[in-house]
This record gives sequence, structure tokens and C-alpha cells, in this order.
Amino acid sequence: MISLKQLLAAITRTKWVWIGLTAVLALRFYYVREMIAALMIFSVFVCGGSYRRACRFPCGPRQSPDRNLGRSGPRRGRALGY
Repeated sequence: MISLKQLLAAITRTKWVWIGLTAVLALRFYYVREMIAALMIFSVFVCGGSYRRACRFPCGPRQSPDRNLGRSGPRRGRALGY
């Protein structure tokens, strides 16, 4: 037969176990929520940056394909190929 003292000790022990498990579960949910929020913020920054880049540098040629328009005088390094 179990004594009252042992029963109260077992109840107290399981009570703290349940409190600890509840705290771990709450921390786990909080951590997951924070990670989802960070992912959303990071996604907004990446989408904004890629939109800005697409607006600033659109695909396709803007100017004539001749890239030597601004150079004057003889080119140096012609023998080396650059």
C-alpha cells in the first residue's frame, strides 16, 4: 500500500514534469513563430532587392553594342588581347 506522503511526492513530481513540458512546448511554438516571421521579413527584402535590380538593369541591350564609345586615342594592350 502506498502512503499519503509517497502519493503527494509523486503528484508533486508529475506536476513539475507537466509544467516543464508545457514550458518547453511554449518555447518551441515561440521559436517557430519567430523563425517564420524572420523568413517573411527576409523574403520581403529579397523580393524588394530583386525588383529594384530588375527596374534598374532591365534585360536586353539599352545602347549600341559597341562598348568603346568613350575611348579616345590608341588602345593599349592590343597585343595582349584586351
